[in-house]
Amino acid sequence: MRNSLIFILFIFGCQRTDIKQNFSVEYFYVNYDIENSFLLNTDTTKVEFYNAKKDSIETLTYIYNQENNNDTVKIYLKQSQDYQPKYFTNGVEKDNYYFVFEDSKKYSINGSNYEVYKYSKNPLIIDGCISYFWVPNFGIILKRSSTWGTYQKLQTNDLQLNNNLNLLEDVILSDTIFSSGCFINSIYKPDSDIQIKILD
Repeated sequence: MRNSLIFILFIFGCQRTDIKQNFSVEYFYVNYDIENSFLLNTDTTKVEFYNAKKDSIETLTYIYNQENNNDTVKIYLKQSQDYQPKYFTNGVEKDNYYFVFEDSKKYSINGSNYEVYKYSKNPLIIDGCISYFWVPNFGIILKRSSTWGTYQKLQTNDLQLNNNLNLLEDVILSDTIFSSGCFINSIYKPDSDIQIKILD
């Protein structure tokens, strides 16, 4: 009997308010678990997202409001491969091997340039490593399991922003050497940056 494809979709919602604007943008992480093409489960979790920058260091704050407890994750990142990122959960800092820089790559899409920074969470855990893809000003736009093939894509309620995010996320996912696996500090180095032009 031919195996069917199960498709599991989880939606995680988060909201970020830009004090320079008069409106708020709602953010959602859509989690794809590609085992089959059947929608097995859908879940929505509201997450508050804040992004602050000081002395070239960006602080990403994610607050997960759950029924019994609230979890706060803070990630300190810098546009430099020499900077040691810092990862906090509920105020407790993880060790230096918990969240490490892997690599970076530039993409040009319809004339807009993006530099994507890849990090590994839990790189020393054989089946537990997750790749995080950070784009400055957007935050973490993509998360991908190195073992199970699951991934999370950032989405918003802004259609124009979604178009840019979807193109960038799809290009990263299609760049399988860069996006797959945890390499522990740049064993893989991309040969060249990628330029994409979408024709109307």
